[in-house]
Amino acid sequence: MKRIFIIIFAFTFLFGMVQSQNVDEIINNHIEVKGGAEKLESIKSVTAVGKMVRMNMEMKFSMYYKKPKMTRTEVTFSDKLMVFAYDGETAWQISPFTGIEGPQIMTGDQADDAKETAEMFENPLINYTKKGHKVELLGKDELEGTEVFKVKLTMKDGKETIFYFDTETFIDLKTETTRIKKDGKEIKAESYSSDFKEVNGMMTAFSIKTKVNGMDMGNIVIESIKYDEPLEDSFFKMPKKEEEKK
Repeated sequence: MKRIFIIIFAFTFLFGMVQSQNVDEIINNHIEVKGGAEKLESIKSVTAVGKMVRMNMEMKFSMYYKKPKMTRTEVTFSDKLMVFAYDGETAWQISPFTGIEGPQIMTGDQADDAKETAEMFENPLINYTKKGHKVELLGKDELEGTEVFKVKLTMKDGKETIFYFDTETFIDLKTETTRIKKDGKEIKAESYSSDFKEVNGMMTAFSIKTKVNGMDMGNIVIESIKYDEPLEDSFFKMPKKEEEKK
């Protein structure tokens, strides 16, 4: 009986090691295809320009990212400028369609989303163990006719993201996250990436289709992207309101 338990334990232990090796191999292949860990980690900033397309409507956008964890997105619609930003500490916005003039601090779920966007820009899969994250291979699946590996990333704070990697190219074709908002609602967000092009030796998606709870939210079409353009930290800070300047 003791021998049986030893065999079962050994088999379980070895299976866990094999799965860990397999998932690490998938992640390493993915990182290499995207440009390699050294190059990806060396990026200090990203500047992207394009358009958001939904239901025959187009909105121009500019997106900026700078290490560590600073983002700013500018969207123009009906000649009005919207800004959503995170400076590493504070999330803020300028949203004229809400009827509120000037910059406003974001709170609650909006602030959490802004912080999470900044975190995902820094590719949490690179050196994930050092960052305190965990990964798990969920097996294979099929995504729009393509065989994919499903890999679940559990971040240090407990948030989970499922990556869908092409089994042949190891490109990330889809990401899926499920979050419970502060009002108790469950939000499932899906991003489908395509039209990959090489920019400065890195594979970059120029088309991203998004869905929220199964509803099509439109496409993001990137027209140009640049790496390591100079960006001042102050660009990401919330500007003072007019009354505060006086």
